[in-house]
Amino acid sequence: MGSLRTDLWREKSSMNALIAEPIAKLIMALLIGLGIYFGIKHYNGLNQKIGRLETVLEEKQDLIDAQNQNFISLKKQVTEQAEAISSLQRVQEELKQNSEQRKINIQEIINNDQDAKTWAAQPVPDHIRRLFNNTQASAAK
Repeated sequence: MGSLRTDLWREKSSMNALIAEPIAKLIMALLIGLGIYFGIKHYNGLNQKIGRLETVLEEKQDLIDAQNQNFISLKKQVTEQAEAISSLQRVQEELKQNSEQRKINIQEIINNDQDAKTWAAQPVPDHIRRLFNNTQASAAK
């Protein structure tokens, strides 16, 4: 009896192995299929994320380019203003030198020319003085 039991158990084990082997293969195939499916899904998700990041990168690059153009424009304006200020300072210095030279010339004329000295010593007529006072009062308003 012991051998019959052993034979039956061996036969049952071999039947179970015959049934289990295709099921195991099916389960393995399903697991491989699921792995491939989720791998492709993950790959597609990564591609979409890469696409979004590339779009954001392009937008940021456009913003950087616009800011660089603004910087170049501002730098050009600053350079032009510095040149204008320098030019104005040269003209101002030239005018100051001309004014000083005229003062010297007038003083020399007053000191050396007797007619000019006499004329400069005379008081300004009242009607001329009133004219200048009215002009200054109008300008103050």
